Amino acid sequence: MTRPGRGVPWRRRILAAWLAGLVLVARAEDDGNASAITAADIRRERPASLVDLLRSRAGVEDSSGSLTLRGVQGIAVVLDGLPAALSDLALVNPDDVERIDILRGAASARYGANAMGGAIVVTTHRRAVRPVVSLLGSAHGSLGARFSGERAAAGWRLGLVLADEFEQGSRRVPAAPYPNQVTVDSERYRNRSASLRAGYHPGAAGLDLEVRHTDSLSGYGRPNWWEHYRADAVRATLGRTLADGLRLELVAGHEGYDDLGLMDTGTGSDAAGLAADRHVDSSGANTDLTLTLAGAGGNAAWHLGAVYRHSRDRYVIRPYGGAEAEFMLDAATVNRALLGHYQRRWADGPELSLDARLDRHEYPAVDLYDAGGGSAARAAVVRQSFNPKAALRWPVGQGLRLVASAGTGFVPPSPYQLYYTDLGAAAWLLGNPDLKPERSLTRDIGLEYRAGTRATLAATLFQTVWTDKIGMLIVDYGTPVKRRYANIGEAEARGLELETRWRLDDAWTASLNYTWNRTRIVSERSHPERVGNVLPDMPRHKLNAALAYESAGLAGRLALRYASAAYTDEANSRRDGAGYDWLKPAYAVVDASLSRRWRDLDLTLAVDNLFDRRYLTGFFRLGQARLVRLELNWRI
Repeated sequence: MTRPGRGVPWRRRILAAWLAGLVLVARAEDDGNASAITAADIRRERPASLVDLLRSRAGVEDSSGSLTLRGVQGIAVVLDGLPAALSDLALVNPDDVERIDILRGAASARYGANAMGGAIVVTTHRRAVRPVVSLLGSAHGSLGARFSGERAAAGWRLGLVLADEFEQGSRRVPAAPYPNQVTVDSERYRNRSASLRAGYHPGAAGLDLEVRHTDSLSGYGRPNWWEHYRADAVRATLGRTLADGLRLELVAGHEGYDDLGLMDTGTGSDAAGLAADRHVDSSGANTDLTLTLAGAGGNAAWHLGAVYRHSRDRYVIRPYGGAEAEFMLDAATVNRALLGHYQRRWADGPELSLDARLDRHEYPAVDLYDAGGGSAARAAVVRQSFNPKAALRWPVGQGLRLVASAGTGFVPPSPYQLYYTDLGAAAWLLGNPDLKPERSLTRDIGLEYRAGTRATLAATLFQTVWTDKIGMLIVDYGTPVKRRYANIGEAEARGLELETRWRLDDAWTASLNYTWNRTRIVSERSHPERVGNVLPDMPRHKLNAALAYESAGLAGRLALRYASAAYTDEANSRRDGAGYDWLKPAYAVVDASLSRRWRDLDLTLAVDNLFDRRYLTGFFRLGQARLVRLELNWRI
């Protein structure tokens, strides 16, 4: 058998492997391996943020602000039907969320590029809810207030969500091989947001509108290292039932943003190293349109869709106190796509799901200015991909189902990865105009068992193989440290995922999920010595276990999070000449919460990292220390 990447064109390899995957008996819960987090789950767990909530799920890992699923970094985030970023989730009030669907495995057949490893689909409340005022505080000095509510009458709905939160973080970098990483103070965040929602649903048709404003100020532990992000967005959903089982829906959105940042010299923690050095600003706008025609009848359901997305992003670097730019990148990107979905259930129980999406990515305008090299306009770039996915689930016994799926993924390099360059005194980020698109094949197969409402158990084997995987490489470990995006060759992630939940009695529930994930570099022309190395920030073992109690208005939860050791670079460095450990050690953290509900009041006391364990997350960055949180919710 020919090994991937040796002698067989990637198109033929992916097509052959996908066709082979079709013979697997596969799961189709709309889109491969899917699990849901409901509003009831959120009320029980009382997470500090949606990112904290996701971190406790099987296969989900968060490192340095980037989500991975089963070791794959391309994860799409969808918020109320439109593309979003992980940073957007950090600004969503968990109490405003109706449901979160975690789609594991290839999801490019539905959500396009950046859904190579799956998708996080967040749906906020679209129903009348009693107004709630929330007050939040922590022992570290964090404070916050939220208001949310919605009223409905005669087919009309009107809702308002307000939030003002200040977070005094405790994550620090006390020591690192590069001086620009070392923090001298705690991180601080101030997030303000307002969202006005309106809807009208007279019968067969419906219209929903939302206008949202976000203002976020982040300080990263150094006096002149911060960013100020502001965004205004409007989105609309128009739906109409054309006939019995046939519905047409249009989702449209527009968002404009400004992200103003300041960086210091970064040469140390003295006055000269902490001095303001350069402004790093960005601004832009995104326009999204999605048109879907969906039908259902008998034992089948289907939908056809068209997607259009236009983005304009502008990045500027200029010296502190100066007006002239040292570097500027102004880029437009356009994504057009056609997609289709078909799902069929047979009388004897098996369900088949087929998805396919054809994407065309264009960079019609890329203007680049570098003070050292002058201005240049880059030629238009076009990338096209077709991504299919097949899934099927099959009952094989009482409460037992065999499940599996197979699909492909595609991620084109962004203009930022291709051309963005920042030459600081302590660190360089270099563009790479030779980047190739990243492509992948993902397959999984497993068993699910359900014993009535008392217990569930799922075990899944998974594998993802990348061609031309894009990663951030350290090309020079000196000072300044030099990094750039690069195609690291072929890589693989494979492993086992276990999930189980037991209802011990009417009040007590136990849950556990475990992921064994082995990632490795399969081939690398520029660094053949790295073949066999583990991908950075990918622990081999990850486990979450929880014991929960809920009865008569009282709820409590005790949870354990464990992750094994992980490397921080593709070279799998362990300890450098200065004595810094590049291998992040394993850690275990315990979280606890207790909630009491009265008629109109909810009071929650939570302690994250109960035993104040010190651990590393990201690149030489300490994780959250013990954090005591108090939250009061009053239903008006």
